[in-house]
Amino acid sequence: ALPSYPYSPPSSSPPSSSSSSSTSTPPPPSSSSSSSSSSHPSPAPSSTTITSLSSILSSSSSSCDGSDWPASRHHVFRQINEFVPGAVRHYNASRSKANGLTKLLAWTLSYRNLFQDECRVCKSLLSHEGMGATFMPCTFRHYDTLSPYHPHCFASLAHTS
Repeated sequence: ALPSYPYSPPSSSPPSSSSSSSTSTPPPPSSSSSSSSSSHPSPAPSSTTITSLSSILSSSSSSCDGSDWPASRHHVFRQINEFVPGAVRHYNASRSKANGLTKLLAWTLSYRNLFQDECRVCKSLLSHEGMGATFMPCTFRHYDTLSPYHPHCFASLAHTS
């Protein structure tokens, strides 16, 4: 009972009063039911529905700054969110936009072991992030190698190189 592509959300109009008065009659099937999708197959996505990362960035007024979504209450996810715009810019610079998207998704997937990967510099799972802060896992992933780092460890690595 999954909606067929392209998905259109159900209308927000309230149900009519006549349908609420007859409780024995089942509700009419929705427009995204499997019976209607078999009689009217949905069209394949056209080339205009496939967009590059740059068009996503240019069409968004927030440019991935997180203003469209409420900030997480967890500091670890807020810190990871700070690296997303840089990752999008880095992978958008790729010659092949499809390859850039694949690499961006691989970068995102590299966070699946967020609380298990140790830092490549200090070899620790957690690091204390200053006065009053809690212990944090490696929230930065290198854009090319996908190696995990604590942000301050990566900054110290960059300054010594």
